[in-house]
Amino acid sequence: MPMKPLTFSSAIRNVSSAQAKMLGAAVLEAGTKMGCREVTVINQRGQKKWWFSRISVTTSGVVLVLFLSSLLWQRFAPTSIVHGMVLQSPTALTDFTLESSLEQQVSLHDFRDQYLLVTFGYTSCPDVCPLSLGNLAAALNELEDNAEKLTILFVTVDPERDRPERLASYLSYFHKRMIGLTGDVDDIKALATQFGVFFEQRAESGPESLFFDHTATIMLVDPDGYLRVVFPPTVTGSQIAQDLSRLLH
Repeated sequence: MPMKPLTFSSAIRNVSSAQAKMLGAAVLEAGTKMGCREVTVINQRGQKKWWFSRISVTTSGVVLVLFLSSLLWQRFAPTSIVHGMVLQSPTALTDFTLESSLEQQVSLHDFRDQYLLVTFGYTSCPDVCPLSLGNLAAALNELEDNAEKLTILFVTVDPERDRPERLASYLSYFHKRMIGLTGDVDDIKALATQFGVFFEQRAESGPESLFFDHTATIMLVDPDGYLRVVFPPTVTGSQIAQDLSRLLH
């Protein structure tokens, strides 16, 4: 007597559009091998969820679920990230528009085909900022051709003094794939809040020398605009390159 078809659904969250294409192909291949009669992949883009429904199989549904779970983990778990903290619930960033060192306004959606490494600082920073930017430049150089898929955004916490031309001059000492962002201080604060970044002017600052305390982490944003990984200030350029080399390959 033939086995009755078994119907089930499996929820998959936070999968990018590029990954979804791979995912759909993998499901079709696995389903064919295991006797699937129908596979439907539904994209609920607004809620940022991907899932499969109406998968009728002539073999054990449990086996197929376990197989797909294993396949998904192997393909999409960020196993290459060992020097940063992978966010278990990635944050969808709200689009923003700021002035840039390119002397034009840029928005988050302008980088939809790019991975972004974002850090906050200011051009008069005496220590942490030049060290971080130097490490990011080293990572870009080590990634070589894969660096074309990556852009560095340096968001100033001193927008009154760090105007586009000043940011452009400062970042030219580090790497051509670095873009500085500035604008209204309230817009900078709103963006910093999205990234969980804190900054404030030090009380001892004077008119000739302004100093800021600020979060010095480096954040990785994927091409779909999700904050995925946070690197500590102590991370080296080589460590960043090691973590990103497989992701960008």
